[in-house]
Amino acid sequence: MNTVKVYMVRKPSDFEEVKTLCKKYTHEAEEVLIEETVNLPPTWYEEFCQRPLDNYIFLSGKGGYDDTGHRK
Repeated sequence: MNTVKVYMVRKPSDFEEVKTLCKKYTHEAEEVLIEETVNLPPTWYEEFCQRPLDNYIFLSGKGGYDDTGHRK
């Protein structure tokens, strides 16, 4: 399974806060397992880009940790 390094920010007030914290804590990137690749219709993709912190059906049931402790 593929992995990617990402920054986890809990309950950000906006996307600018996410970007600021990622720049400030560059050494704290966490390796995450990629569970699935989703091909979104253009309208869904545009909506996701405009509001990345909203809830989306294609993310339902995703996340958490696997049996070895890796974040998914």
